[in-house]
Amino acid sequence: GFLFMCFCMAIMALAAIKDPDASFKIRIIILVMFAWGSFPLYVCGASFVVIQFVKRTLKLTTTEISAPRFGFSLHSTHVSLSTVTRVSLSTFRNGRRYLDIYYKGGRLGIAEALMPSPKEFNRVLRAFSGTPGANNSFNADGTVPTL
Repeated sequence: GFLFMCFCMAIMALAAIKDPDASFKIRIIILVMFAWGSFPLYVCGASFVVIQFVKRTLKLTTTEISAPRFGFSLHSTHVSLSTVTRVSLSTFRNGRRYLDIYYKGGRLGIAEALMPSPKEFNRVLRAFSGTPGANNSFNADGTVPTL
């Protein structure tokens, strides 16, 4: 719908420019409306280009984990594994899982939906299975205990 609106506004702007009876003031008003109305399209297009070229990856080493602060963040949060105080796993109704890693400086969340595969998410769960609080929310193999 938004693209259709921008297309219609572009045709209106073109018609206003080509119409010999349209006054200069009307032409300017329609061109400004077109530019203002299609501004979100420009922002979305620029964001898409940035997202395609920025690699946002989760890195897990023996000493730290780093992940984007949020889905489209350009900056990663680096958490030393020695500062992790507890972890918690949440499972939603659709079966998707979300891991909260609490550390001395705050909280880092990792969604299974943003991982390449459930196998990779389970690898992260196994890395945190010995952390305090982990025994209450998941087992070492990455599965949620049944009650």
